[in-house]
Amino acid sequence: MKRREFGERWSFIWLLIATIVIIGLIFAIVPEAEEEVIEVTIEEFEKVTVKLEERNSTEHVEELQTGLLINAEELDLLARLIRAEAGSDWCTDELQRAVGSVVLNRVNDSRFPNTIYEVIYAEGQYSTTWNGEIDKPYTDRTYANAKYLLENGVTIPTDVVWQANFKQGKQYKEIQGVFFGR
Repeated sequence: MKRREFGERWSFIWLLIATIVIIGLIFAIVPEAEEEVIEVTIEEFEKVTVKLEERNSTEHVEELQTGLLINAEELDLLARLIRAEAGSDWCTDELQRAVGSVVLNRVNDSRFPNTIYEVIYAEGQYSTTWNGEIDKPYTDRTYANAKYLLENGVTIPTDVVWQANFKQGKQYKEIQGVFFGR
C-alpha cells in the first residue's frame, strides 16, 4: 500500500510539473501575440493623433467621405462664425463660403495662429467674438457651408486672409458689400 501512495504522489508531482510547464509555455506565447496587437493599435492611434494634432484637438472626430478627419467642435465653431458674420437670409452661399475660407486660409498662413479656434478668437479679429453673436447656434445652411469647406477646401485663393466691410490690403473681390483681400 505504501508503494501505491508513493506512485500516486509521483504521478501528482509529474502532473503538477507538466501543468506548470504548459502554463509557462502559454504565458511565453500569449504575451507576444498581445504585444503585437497593442503595437498595431498604438501605431494606428498615433497616426490618427497626428492628423488630429494638425487641427489641434483629440475630441470627437467625424470621418467624411473624402477621408479627411474633421473635428466636430471646429465644424460647429466655423458654422457659428459663418452665421455670425454672414448668416442673414440675403447672404449667398458664395459669401458664406468666402467668410469661412478666410478663417481656413489664416489657419494655414504663418502670420496667424494655426487652429480655427485661435484664428477666430485672436484679439481684435472678429467682433462677433466679443458681441456674443458667435455664441448663437448655427443654421442648417451655415453648417452645410462650413462642412463643405472642411470637406472640399477653400473657395477663394489661399492668400486671401482679410475680410471686412471696407477695403483693406490688396483687393481680391467684393461679395455683397464684403471686401476680401490679400
